[in-house]
Amino acid sequence: MIDFLIIFNCLEKKSSQFRGQSLFISELFVHELSIAQNIIQIVNSSVEEDKLGLVEMIALKIGLMSNVLTDSLQFSYASIAENTPLKNSRLDIELLPIKIRCNDCNEINTTNDFIFSCPNCKSPAINVIGGDEIIISSIHLKDESG
Repeated sequence: MIDFLIIFNCLEKKSSQFRGQSLFISELFVHELSIAQNIIQIVNSSVEEDKLGLVEMIALKIGLMSNVLTDSLQFSYASIAENTPLKNSRLDIELLPIKIRCNDCNEINTTNDFIFSCPNCKSPAINVIGGDEIIISSIHLKDESG
C-alpha cells in the first residue's frame, strides 16, 4: 500500500479542472471525467510502471461541497482505466462532511446538509472551511507473493 495525500481544493480554484461552482447537467459528466483522468495520471506517476497492474484499489476522500457525483466518477474511472494496466483497480470513496465555522460564536462543526446555520447558536453567519476537497489517501497494491 502506498500512503500519501494529494488534495484538490475545489472552492479555491487552485486548478481550473476542479471548480466548486454550480454545473449544468451537460457539464456534470465532464467534471467527473476530468477528475478520473487526473486520478489515473496521479496513480501512473506514483506507482512504478511494472507495478501498475497490481493496483487493486485507490482510496479517495471527497468532500460534499466538491460537486462530485460518485456514481459518475466510478463509471468514468472504470471507462478510462479499461484499456490500461489499471483495468482491474477500483475506487473506494469516502464522503467527507462540510466543515463550518460560526462567525458569531466561533464554533466549528460539520454537517451533511446544505442548509447552513450554527448548531450551537443557530446563527446563519457561518463560513464553509472544509468539505470541498478531493483527496487520494492511499493506493493499495496486490501482494506480489500471493
